[in-house]
Amino acid sequence: EVYPQSKIKGFIDLTGKQTIADQNFFDAKPFLEDLAPVRIRTNENQSDNGRTSGDSLPGKWGYINKAGKIVIAPQFDDANQFHQGRAATKLDKQWFFIDRHGEQIGEKYQAVGAFTADLAPVQVDKKWGYVAKDGKLKIAAQFDEADDYSEDLARIKIDGKCGFIDPSGEVAIKPDYQSADHFSEGLCATQMPNGKWGFIDKTGALVIEAQFDDVQEFSEGLAAARKDKWGFIDKSGKFVIEPQFDDARRFAEGLAPVATGHLRWGFVDKTGAFKIEPK
Repeated sequence: EVYPQSKIKGFIDLTGKQTIADQNFFDAKPFLEDLAPVRIRTNENQSDNGRTSGDSLPGKWGYINKAGKIVIAPQFDDANQFHQGRAATKLDKQWFFIDRHGEQIGEKYQAVGAFTADLAPVQVDKKWGYVAKDGKLKIAAQFDEADDYSEDLARIKIDGKCGFIDPSGEVAIKPDYQSADHFSEGLCATQMPNGKWGFIDKTGALVIEAQFDDVQEFSEGLAAARKDKWGFIDKSGKFVIEPQFDDARRFAEGLAPVATGHLRWGFVDKTGAFKIEPK
């Protein structure tokens, strides 16, 4: 999606060609599973009054295909992308899932996540459980917090501590952690009682000592980690790019964005050399 002068004007393809022109969109989210949520003008008198985003924008959310055709009519107060053929939508302060025809699947909830591993977290009476794609509750609402599944494990929180469950709802890693991220490349960042971050494997074993002030997930074999400054570690926990950056993000396609003085961002390769200088 593109926003010339902060106004949504449609979508471009990988060559930069505008393939979907302005269709009275007030807002939009990226395509996923060939559909994109868009906030659409529902009558000609609606105006954004200079606003560029937020719940105060007029219009309703619906979905378009890659030809720009509206395939699910604008009718929702909010709408998320499709995951595994289901999308979370909001109406009258309640969330529910729809299929690709726009039909409601299952009940309405206080809050929801996204479908992964054919399950999605949902909040029922201030507790979290998981529903299957048929809309039926598969894992009872019993957790204080619950996240989407990643690599067949989902982070849950019970009595202020984080652990992980498998797709059957069984506890796979006991809730012993102050905080935890999600699994990526077989490892998960966890925070220990000393406030430091390390990484566990899928058995719950600590494989990288909790020694970092902050970390991010592994991607392409490396993870951003902070000891005063940000650098990058390998799966042994050794810095392969020494801490030197004010901020850093994950690697993708061989490059990682990093920030230097005054938060100017550039991109480094896996040797730590700048391929795109900070600007």
